[in-house]
Amino acid sequence: MGAVLRAGLVLVTGWLAVLLAAGAVQAAPMGSDIPTQAAYLAQKLRDNPVYISDQLPRAVPRSTAPAFAREARRLGVPTYVVVLPYTSAGGLGSGLLAQVHDRLGRKGLYVSLSELGLGDVQTYGVSVPGAADASTATMYEMPHDATARESFQHFVDVLTSGQAHQRAEKGRDEYGGAYNRNEPPKLHTDPVDRENQSFLTGAVVVGVPLAALLITSYAMRRRRIRRADSPAASNGSGSSDSSGGSGGSGGSRGGKKNAAGSTSAGAKVSFAKGDEPKKAGGVKSSPPHAAGAETGPPKTTGSTKTTSAKTSSAQTGGIKDGRSKAGSTHPSGTKSSGTKSGAAKTGSTKPGSTKHGTHKTTNRPGSTSRPGSNSRPGSASRPTSSSREQSFPLLLGALVLAGLLAFAASLVFHDTTSGDGSVPTAADMRARIDRVADGLRRDPLYVDPESPSPLDATQRSQLHGQLSALHVTALVTALPTSMDDESGGNADLLAKSLHDRLHRESLFVLANPTSGSLDVINYGTHVDAGYLFNRPHDLQYSDGGSALGPRLSKLLTYLDKAPASKTAGSPNAPSPASDPVAAQKLPGLFTGDFGPGLFSGSLAALLLFGVVVAVWAIVRWLAGLRRPAGAGAAPEAPVEPRPAWLRRTARLEVAALTTALEPTAMAEESRRRAWECLDAAALLIDGDSDGLIDADATPVGLACAITLARVGRTAVQDPAAAEYVCYRNPLHGAATEREQKRPAGGGKPVSMPVCAACRETPGAVLRLPGSDGHGRRGHAAYPTLPGPLATLADGARIDQLTRDVREYFGVQ
Repeated sequence: MGAVLRAGLVLVTGWLAVLLAAGAVQAAPMGSDIPTQAAYLAQKLRDNPVYISDQLPRAVPRSTAPAFAREARRLGVPTYVVVLPYTSAGGLGSGLLAQVHDRLGRKGLYVSLSELGLGDVQTYGVSVPGAADASTATMYEMPHDATARESFQHFVDVLTSGQAHQRAEKGRDEYGGAYNRNEPPKLHTDPVDRENQSFLTGAVVVGVPLAALLITSYAMRRRRIRRADSPAASNGSGSSDSSGGSGGSGGSRGGKKNAAGSTSAGAKVSFAKGDEPKKAGGVKSSPPHAAGAETGPPKTTGSTKTTSAKTSSAQTGGIKDGRSKAGSTHPSGTKSSGTKSGAAKTGSTKPGSTKHGTHKTTNRPGSTSRPGSNSRPGSASRPTSSSREQSFPLLLGALVLAGLLAFAASLVFHDTTSGDGSVPTAADMRARIDRVADGLRRDPLYVDPESPSPLDATQRSQLHGQLSALHVTALVTALPTSMDDESGGNADLLAKSLHDRLHRESLFVLANPTSGSLDVINYGTHVDAGYLFNRPHDLQYSDGGSALGPRLSKLLTYLDKAPASKTAGSPNAPSPASDPVAAQKLPGLFTGDFGPGLFSGSLAALLLFGVVVAVWAIVRWLAGLRRPAGAGAAPEAPVEPRPAWLRRTARLEVAALTTALEPTAMAEESRRRAWECLDAAALLIDGDSDGLIDADATPVGLACAITLARVGRTAVQDPAAAEYVCYRNPLHGAATEREQKRPAGGGKPVSMPVCAACRETPGAVLRLPGSDGHGRRGHAAYPTLPGPLATLADGARIDQLTRDVREYFGVQ
């Protein structure tokens, strides 16, 4: 009996063992045959010591594995390299490399990388001094845009340099810190960088040449004015007045336009205080005085009259290069001595002209226009041609500079592609689709083996059961997606690629373990589209708390209840992914923001030019170069002034004297002498009494007017100091010293008035444009030229000069 019981017990135990074994065999396809991430990677490394994930074809193509292998061989020890997506690599402290080594069972240096660079470095069974330091140095020294291949190459370089520890410490000190405050410079140019480069290139290509052109033109203009106005330039000048017309046409001192070169004939320009423009006509006041008296109380009448016209000699607040009848010197004329009332007309005779009734000689030195014409003295075509000839080299130089800058920019910003030059092949782009499609052919549930599994064995078994019970076909993939995969992170494009590869009508359920999103794309099944679209929120997006397995199970339950549709589902065709080769290609340097850069560079150049002009004006003002009217600075007095300089200076000096006479608190003698100088200057250059410089005003008349105006301004301050004028160069103004001059024919030396500068260093005699009497034009000493100015060469008083001017014009 006991034997029978024992035999029965053995049979029952044997049957139970068979049943348990059968159950284990049946359950094996559900979970035990699915390799873990570490086991999968170990198997791949057993075949090849360099494994690159097929999920990063745009960042790290699988075809670059030989490049990694070449770098690994430089280390001299067995090296195993794994390149995975950052979300799958685990990083430092994840233990992934240790698990891979345990399953691979081989000694060597294990390195993991991702699209972000170097991840983890571990050594097992081999001695690699400095491996950890090389990893630290690589982490600090490589910028964020370094590729995995560049990071691994840098790691090998540091490790083989023998200075891994020193570089790690240096990198930690230089680039370390809580916020990684000092980021290494970028290795590659991205599209944003190229746009910035294009903008900068456009701004520099147009801004620098334009600024150089404007500033150089301004500097040359100022230099021409200074050379035209300086005694040194005049001493070396032997040209005629027509050749000097361009020297002063650029502008006048203080930023005002030159009457001879910039103001058209007939345009009226007037001045108030500080040489500011005001209405033409100026201040009309002329204290009367006896024509032949040097002293005496001034009369109170308002103007000086001739028999045929009234000469308002105080209308000198504004001077214009206009048509005129007074202030002209004729080379062959003689001075008129008639002062009878009714025998002469104001403006009919000018210094150096011959009076025969109403006839006036038209041949004038320093003028190329006929009397009464609107032409400007000395305004022949040669100055304009010379100015154009001077501008052409500047324009050509600016164009050449722009071309050189553009060429230099193309050399500096020479990158044509972004990245390390790795280009994925067609096999690289389809590798992941082939792997997933092959897995879905064998099992409707595919979990990416390269990533940590989001599903355990129980969840897998449950999902398998639900998939087999669905009334529609469904294929589920648990696969991370990123911008670096073949679809560019587009789930719709991934589903289309799988459908094209499998040729099966199915609901494609794409679960992203990284983001937790769940996408359902219907290809050919009769399921209501609105029902799929309006599924609950947690069946579309992760709330951050639920695991992927339960959400997938809930989604399959929801799909099992989906109402049928009469038509098969067909989603809209997704947009194709960008071409990886074209995505790496950079736009041209002279495209995109190059145009806005040109505009901004032009504005910057104009702004810089304005700042330079303003700063230069302030510097000149602070240095006393722009002195106010009446200041005691030495006046400009070229030895051989050009006609343009004479016209401009006469306008400014007469305007300055007009301004100086505005104050009422003034000594009577100062007022008398200053007004007499102003009246005489007006007779010389403003015969029409229109407040404008006469078009036919000659150099002698202009020089005499400048002398009178300067002495008149001196008389405002000190009438005694304005009694004599420097006989060497009347443009020097009032004389304060005396020197002994021996007459040309011999005899006793004569005391002559000179300015302080000529007393210390005798200056040259003033030479004015004119004729030598034989038709040859040039500069001649002022005492040899006809007109009242020549009396100053004999040491005459200023009062004598004003009387001579009045007599010259027949003014009582």
